[in-house]
Amino acid sequence: MLIDKELELLHKEFVSMGNMVYETLRIATIAVINGESDHVREIIEKDEIIDGRENTIDNHCIKLWATQAPVAEDLRFIFSIIRSTNELERLGDHAKDIGRSVKRALQHGELHLVKAITDSCQTVLDQLDSALQAYQKKDSEKARKIREESKASKSSFNQLNEEITSLLNEKRYPKGMLVETLVMGQHLRRIHALIGNICKNTVYFLEGEVMKHKGREHPLTDA
Repeated sequence: MLIDKELELLHKEFVSMGNMVYETLRIATIAVINGESDHVREIIEKDEIIDGRENTIDNHCIKLWATQAPVAEDLRFIFSIIRSTNELERLGDHAKDIGRSVKRALQHGELHLVKAITDSCQTVLDQLDSALQAYQKKDSEKARKIREESKASKSSFNQLNEEITSLLNEKRYPKGMLVETLVMGQHLRRIHALIGNICKNTVYFLEGEVMKHKGREHPLTDA
């Protein structure tokens, strides 16, 4: 059937976008851990491609909705793709902003990072990889598990804020560098929430269950 071919194409488009967002976040993570700004331009260029892919997928979903009259599972799939594509695009924006924060931080000298932020970088990168795998393998249990684990790892972001505040009070490092490090942590926290949303959308697609938020997420003013 035509709709089956179109849905398979939509699936491939989403997987391709997910892989690009993962690569963008991976490069941003390297920039943070190594204290390098050499790849910031590459991150920005990839983010521009990601924006274009979001538009392509959205248009494809609208066309399918309007011309094929999808029902039941197909309709849930399209709806979840629209939502998850938006989450991926925003995630790419935060990865880009992390790269820019690294560049600004380096203007104050060698980047001195607290362990909590390097741990958080690796955590969200691993979580995104697992979330995308859960979608591709249609594994709702894995998606649920990732979302639950993401809730448990929120303490690392609180630890990051505490460590940065302590360093600011000690005045051991340039204030501008520490402020940018704190901004990186805020972006990582938002990425963490977006990955949870992707897992929630996967569960909805596979089971039709709407997983509600418990408590408010932590938005950024520029998100």
